Amino acid sequence: MKYNKCLRIILFITLLILTKLQGSIVDDELLRELLEEEKPNEAERMKESGYQFSEEYVRQGQEESEKEEKIRRQQAVLEEELLMEQQNERIRQQREADFQSSLERMNEDQQKAARKQKKKDAKIVKKILKASNQGNHYSVLGLLNFALKIGPFTFFRPSPKDIKKAYRHRAMKTHPDKNRDGKAQEAFVAVEESAAVLMDDQARELYDLEIKTARIEKQERILQKLSTIRIFVRDQLSWLIWLFHKVLGPFAVPILILGCLLI
Repeated sequence: MKYNKCLRIILFITLLILTKLQGSIVDDELLRELLEEEKPNEAERMKESGYQFSEEYVRQGQEESEKEEKIRRQQAVLEEELLMEQQNERIRQQREADFQSSLERMNEDQQKAARKQKKKDAKIVKKILKASNQGNHYSVLGLLNFALKIGPFTFFRPSPKDIKKAYRHRAMKTHPDKNRDGKAQEAFVAVEESAAVLMDDQARELYDLEIKTARIEKQERILQKLSTIRIFVRDQLSWLIWLFHKVLGPFAVPILILGCLLI
């Protein structure tokens, strides 16, 4: 009996162990199936995130390249302007030296006349270079541009004939062989550039449009400033009137009228 009882206990324990092992095998199989199903989804997510990362990386690279290209262009422009300034300075110094050497070969009256003419030449050159730095092609040629458009008609707009006439006059006044100022060469180049813009119909239209846009923006800024000033003055007057009434009470209006009559 004892033997049979022990055998039953052993068999029960064996069956229990086998049942647990079978359950664990089933669980492992289910887990493996779930992992296999999850792998494609995880791969797709990794692929999508990698694609988004690559797009962001490419976009950042393009932006950095554009910034670097912009910086290189700006540096190239600055270097070109610096070289131009150095060249103009060398030309100016050489022209001044030539003028001084020419004075030594003149008598006193000729020297006075030459210096007087050089002052006139310098005045013209300074005026032209100032207008050129401001980007005003009309002023470079000595023209006024107050174009007034009424319907299909345009008034006070320099004609091509006026531009050619002004160009010839300015070119003669600033030609390095005629003008004694050291910066005559720069002024002459500025006259050439302004004439090239204004004598080309398409370039002139674009330039006039830029002028018109700049004027409108300037007017808007002025109106905005005036509006700000008006609001400030109104608020200050309102505060003063309130203070006047607060201090004087019912005597405020009579005193105000009396003060106006006295003034």
